[in-house]
Amino acid sequence: MEYNPDKAKQRLAESGYKGEPIILQSTEGFMAADRQMSEAVIEMWKKIGFNTQMELIEYSVRAALSREKGFKGLWWGDPTSTLQDPDGMMWRLIGPGGIGDYWRNPEFDRLGDDARFSTDPKRRADDYDKMHPIFLENLPWIPVIQPIESYGVQNYVGWRPSPNQQFELRKEVLKINR
Repeated sequence: MEYNPDKAKQRLAESGYKGEPIILQSTEGFMAADRQMSEAVIEMWKKIGFNTQMELIEYSVRAALSREKGFKGLWWGDPTSTLQDPDGMMWRLIGPGGIGDYWRNPEFDRLGDDARFSTDPKRRADDYDKMHPIFLENLPWIPVIQPIESYGVQNYVGWRPSPNQQFELRKEVLKINR
């Protein structure tokens, strides 16, 4: 997505937004630099005309709000799936009953339910491929950052990083060649 404050101001003016407060509840330490990212996002949103405020909450409060679906407005999330499978994000997090279950789309739900219980890899891939454009059209989340993962290793270390930001050192991904 491009950064274009003028276009954002125009779209905000067309949206009918009347200056209602928008609360971003942030922790300090749930994600790397979450408080600092919240402050930066709030300042960018203020520059285009949003009435935004940050509320710093403790991690235990965040956990309770997540469990009770009690956030006031916006909060940081990390949709990284530890399952090495699209089901982790596309269904476990935003499917019915998931921690991000604030949005429903019948076709998305049908495809997700079909994919998660299928044992046919092609059918699962097709279902998840069809879920992706529905997700992008409805955008139940506001993508803010795509973290860059940088790793350095000695030449004698053979290591393959995980695409989901997990730092794994199992024998399947780590080889010492001495």
